[in-house]
Parts: sequence; C-alpha cells; structure tokens
Amino acid sequence: MNPLDTIKKGLNILKEQTHEQKTRLKADLQAKKKLSEEDEQWLDGEGNLVDEEHIVGLLERTLDYEKSLMQLDSDDKQVIQKLQDLANASSKGPGKKCKHGVLNTSAKKRNKDTCSTAKENATLAQQIEILDWHHEQKKSQQETAMYFNIKYPSLQLKQHIISAWLKDEEKWCQ
Repeated sequence: MNPLDTIKKGLNILKEQTHEQKTRLKADLQAKKKLSEEDEQWLDGEGNLVDEEHIVGLLERTLDYEKSLMQLDSDDKQVIQKLQDLANASSKGPGKKCKHGVLNTSAKKRNKDTCSTAKENATLAQQIEILDWHHEQKKSQQETAMYFNIKYPSLQLKQHIISAWLKDEEKWCQ
C-alpha cells in the first residue's frame, strides 16, 4: 500500500471511530439540548477532523507527493503520522484499545497518541537507505526523520537517531 493510501485508510478509520459520538451529539444539538463542557471540547478537538481531511485532500491533489510532504509544518506531519499509525494498527488486528474507542487528535494533545504501533529497530539496509536519502536531499536530520516516519512508521525515527547513525556512518567508512 502506498503512503497516501495508508493515510486515507487512517482517516477512514478515524471517521468510523468518531461517527457514533458525533451523531449522538448532533442529535442532542438539534433537540436543543445543552452539551456538557466535555462534549463541546471533544467536538472542537478529537471529534473535529478538519485538519486531517484538509491534509489528505492536499496530498491527493498534489503532483509531487514527497515535495508536498516536506513542505508541511510539524503539526501537519504529526497528523499524518497519527493517521498512518492508526491504519497500521488496524492491519495488525486488535491491539490496545483507544480511550473511548477514539484516537486522540486534538491540536492540544498531538504530542502523543492514545494508540500507537510497536517500535522496531531499523535494519542496516534501512539505515543506509535513510542516510543516502539524507545526503542526497540535503535535508535536516529532523526532516529526514519525519519523511521516513511516513515510509517506516514502526521505526519511530527522531532527529537524535539520525544523528547517531551519521556518527556511526563515519566509523563504517573507515
């Protein structure tokens, strides 16, 4: 499955997870019932999929997926990572349950997912691929990590990991 299809799958799963609660809350609003503060916050945060839908739409319309991906800001890249994690978790079968069956996507809480995939170590071939791309593209270590988190979400790459590999690369060449 290509990265865009994975992201779209994650969005569809997220829509399914939020549908029931959204429908209930919309019915309450139409019946002129007052929503609790918690329900209002959920609708504004976790139940609001505008960011996710916007990013998927943007990537669907682009001619150069990789270039568009690199131009996204860190919040948008975190949204993509969450959608990927959600899609990958669903293909591995039942795992940890998300709180209330809904993955946390509110802007204020984007630093951590309620659900995530298991972390794996990169193979030597993956490390070489990633470092070669890093050198060829002349991107920052952070951008390299974000780019390859789309391709290899289970690696959960961070800037400090790329930095450590670059230091080791010097040893490998000697």
